[in-house]
Amino acid sequence: MLRQFTLTVLLFTTTSCAWGGDYFQWLLEVFPEGRYRNSVREVVSQDTQFQSRGWTCTVEQGWQSNGAWLLLEGKSLVCRKDGSPEKRLDLVCSNHDPAPRNRSRPVQHAGFYLDDSRPESTPFLRLGCQTVVQRLW
Repeated sequence: MLRQFTLTVLLFTTTSCAWGGDYFQWLLEVFPEGRYRNSVREVVSQDTQFQSRGWTCTVEQGWQSNGAWLLLEGKSLVCRKDGSPEKRLDLVCSNHDPAPRNRSRPVQHAGFYLDDSRPESTPFLRLGCQTVVQRLW
């Protein structure tokens, strides 16, 4: 009886920790005056929003997949403007770590210009992520 109770508690603890963990840190980097100028970087939260030249950009909540050896998480950067087609950037972050070891945390990122006709002076947005937690198994 005690063994069955212990196994149940262990199973519950293991699955709840694996499903509720934050494995990636998401960053939104904004270059308001063009790509190679000053930038503002902020950690993405539910209310992360950027507005410029009539565009409203938000980071939408995505999805998460937690496998035994592979972690995947995806988010989308969506920019909308009246009279213009929606601009969307989907980024999937992955962490495949077959053996625990100390190594650098690679940053995965992608970005786009709000106006492709004038890239030297239009805002550039970059969404990125990096691994936060080293897995124990």
